[in-house]
Amino acid sequence: MCSTSGSHHYDYADLDITVVNAKSKRPSNRFQKKFATFQSILGDVNNNSGPATQENGFRSINWDVGAVPFDMPGDFFSTTADRGLTVSSKYNQFRVSNPTDGIDDYKFDSINPIASEEFSTFSPKRLFTPVRGDNEIEITFTVPGTDRPAAVNGFGAIFVDVDEKDTIKMSFYDAYGCELYHAYVDRKDEGLSLLGVAFGEGENVVAKVVITLGNAAIDLWAPCEQRRMSEEANVNLRGLKKKDRGCPFDIVVLDDFTYGEPVEISQ
Repeated sequence: MCSTSGSHHYDYADLDITVVNAKSKRPSNRFQKKFATFQSILGDVNNNSGPATQENGFRSINWDVGAVPFDMPGDFFSTTADRGLTVSSKYNQFRVSNPTDGIDDYKFDSINPIASEEFSTFSPKRLFTPVRGDNEIEITFTVPGTDRPAAVNGFGAIFVDVDEKDTIKMSFYDAYGCELYHAYVDRKDEGLSLLGVAFGEGENVVAKVVITLGNAAIDLWAPCEQRRMSEEANVNLRGLKKKDRGCPFDIVVLDDFTYGEPVEISQ
């Protein structure tokens, strides 16, 4: 039972929660099938971009369209592209790798050239990350093509280079701020990890997802590496795992998102 201020009291004990986990060094056929299976649990139809026309199916974001800028605004996929998803963080600054607008970047090597060596991709070849020291993001939903708040029946994401167990987490909240569920992402060093949580067909109860990415941000880890490289100028640290370089940080970025069709929240 989750109790909020006022008269809102909800019991989600009867929700049919399904958790889908997978991990792989590369996007193997088995891993891709796991991702597709989770999408089919959310809904049978990929609704892509555009205004909402139904209350079932799913949407996905893979970052790979050239129109997605390197310096991506958090509301890009709720305003420029009608997919009903907004991402926010403390400083609201985000990057999408491998841009087509002339910026020289490959898997975030312009931000952290050493960490980027350990990043794989699920859908080639662009990745997503918050910057300015943020390693936590919030995802909220709107009815595609509008600014009306919405909820979904589940959400999943591909995590890249998860080194530590029980560190990377997704938490799911309803429209009144009650935590519905949380789960940790399986570790796969230098690989890909899928975590998807669905709440049952037609159970559009998820209004917000909070994702904790590692124990440090991608752009605040670099000074540690640079200091180590300066102190040990005669030692080539490239090719060594992060834990062997004297910088015990787990830097995690994201690839594809997938989520149920956003449905307007009933008042």
